[in-house]
Amino acid sequence: MTGPRSARSPPRRTPAISLTVSELFRLCRDLLDIHAVRNWCQARGVALRVLSGPLSNLHDLAANDATTAVIINVITAVGQFQRDIQNELTVEGIAAAEAEGRYRGPGTGSWGEPGGRANRLADLLSGQGVLPRPSA
Repeated sequence: MTGPRSARSPPRRTPAISLTVSELFRLCRDLLDIHAVRNWCQARGVALRVLSGPLSNLHDLAANDATTAVIINVITAVGQFQRDIQNELTVEGIAAAEAEGRYRGPGTGSWGEPGGRANRLADLLSGQGVLPRPSA
């Protein structure tokens, strides 16, 4: 850097350790997780780098500067909003399907009951020659 500002600017500290993930959702599911991971990295001096997604253009997501904080807050808030809308639509879709009698819920029967998941799986596999048919 040259000029009068470079004399006043402190040198940028580059963390010795870097945590690189392909996509942020591999580490985080929501806004709270993103901030928890970011705080963990900041406390330990670890640089956080994401290779793809909306935050991939930032060199260090754990950088302690105002610009990075604002960008992360805006993008994660929009992502959380999208996730909340998706959850609301799922609940509405299930309610509509139940009202029309088309929704039976997540599978019936437990693993050990007749007609349960384990027995249905065994029936399926024995029909394919993978397992012997269970005796009744």
